[in-house]
Amino acid sequence: MLDLSGGGCFEGAARLINVSGDTTEDVAGPGPGGDGWPLDNKQTSIANITDVNAYKGIIPNPVDATHPKRLDLNDSGVLNINDVFFYKGKIPSFCS
Repeated sequence: MLDLSGGGCFEGAARLINVSGDTTEDVAGPGPGGDGWPLDNKQTSIANITDVNAYKGIIPNPVDATHPKRLDLNDSGVLNINDVFFYKGKIPSFCS
């Protein structure tokens, strides 16, 4: 699961917390050097409805070559509505 508790936006890898909550690892985003804010799928520095629309027509599906891991915000291996719930209360948000 992604730790978005830092609020706002950040550069660099996202922080992944395993289900037990005791181990973390960095997960690279899609940009150069792994830069990426997990909620900003379009990399516009703004998390908004266009980022949510990235899920339109592809959920539910397993993560594979045609369904990007980038969209699997809870690291379940499946793109589904639970990934979309990460946007609740966070859009619109802006990166600088």
